[in-house]
Amino acid sequence: MVAFYAKNDYIAMHMRSSYAYGFEILLSTLMNVLAVLFVAFFFHSIIGAVFYMGSFILTRTVCGGYHAKSHLACILLFTMIFVVFCFVIRMMDDRIVSLYNLVTSIVSGIVIWCVAPVEASNKPLSKGKRIKFRRLSLGVGVAYVAIAVLLYFDLLIALPSRVTVFAFSGELAASVTMVLGAVENAGYC
Repeated sequence: MVAFYAKNDYIAMHMRSSYAYGFEILLSTLMNVLAVLFVAFFFHSIIGAVFYMGSFILTRTVCGGYHAKSHLACILLFTMIFVVFCFVIRMMDDRIVSLYNLVTSIVSGIVIWCVAPVEASNKPLSKGKRIKFRRLSLGVGVAYVAIAVLLYFDLLIALPSRVTVFAFSGELAASVTMVLGAVENAGYC
């Protein structure tokens, strides 16, 4: 793709590597989304998948986390984690959804408090950005807990329980990647 755009003078030759990286990330992200939507189709959970990915992406963007060694590993890991959550959610009794949301938001909040933001080895944060992302991370963690508390006590307009459980599962999945990233950064893996 980059060669085509460079050949047709849409991008400068000296910018090829930057564009190649950008296309690589774009295609990898697209494959992640399509893989999750494919799985969600079979679980009849397309809307849930959108909430899961939205929550996961928001949390990961602000808080950081583990990065797989290859795009294929990333796609497979992300999809497998989503499949596990689909099975758990499918088996979950509606009566415990609010409790699940509350517990997962608290666990995720503790993880965020302890380790966020988690830097990527190829993208270290400056001191200023670390402070900025720390504040944003804490804000995201507090917001999830506040929403979970409001849902638990029925103080928020009720969303379908299966939608909320997907959103909180996305936050939990992102929190797991924060722990893995922190462990990797500490040199334990």
